[in-house]
Amino acid sequence: QKKSRRQPQKAFFCHRLSNPLQRNSTIHRGRQLGLRPGFSSRYPDRSLFFFNRKPRIPLPQSLTILRTIDEARAFIHAQKQVTLQRRIGIVPTMGALHLGHLSLIDRARSECDCVVTTIYVNPTQFGPNEDLESYPRTLESDLEMLALHGCDAVFVPENVTMYPSGFSTVVTAPAVANELEGVFRPTHFDGVCTVVLKLFNILHATDAYFGLKDFQQFVVLR
Repeated sequence: QKKSRRQPQKAFFCHRLSNPLQRNSTIHRGRQLGLRPGFSSRYPDRSLFFFNRKPRIPLPQSLTILRTIDEARAFIHAQKQVTLQRRIGIVPTMGALHLGHLSLIDRARSECDCVVTTIYVNPTQFGPNEDLESYPRTLESDLEMLALHGCDAVFVPENVTMYPSGFSTVVTAPAVANELEGVFRPTHFDGVCTVVLKLFNILHATDAYFGLKDFQQFVVLR
């Protein structure tokens, strides 16, 4: 007699969460969404899994991935058509998301009608002796984390999108950028201010969320 095979559960995984606080926060969020967490030694670099089960509340909606300026502006325009008072929050990041990023996304989710995260490793804030190529890029796991935390869209532009051929405009950071880290990285904050202004002009958000880990950067942007 042929035995019926049990249908495998659909699973999706997150990147390894070495920080206990981040791991516990993500597991708690997954359970709120009706997902069962699990671990597997088969994938040492992606050890945290979530398995679908009957949800207690709706699962996260599909994450919209925006890669061009036209796509980003069309998405924001559609959001603003719902109501003029609609709050749109932006969380700028360079990817490799951690607990600090997720806390900003959670706050934006609690305060705004729409949340857009940006993932872009900005070359203009790296100095000539800093290794831009070695900066961690974990887009696949970042997207899964964003979906788990209820992000509506993510803007993932290419360099040619942000800095097209012939681009020459640069924002000069205020005097506070010349101290502390600015002494050792004289062009860093100019690059940060330039890319943030470009993101603001592209997305036209009503609210922006920045962490305090790099307090000088926070003061410069404020």
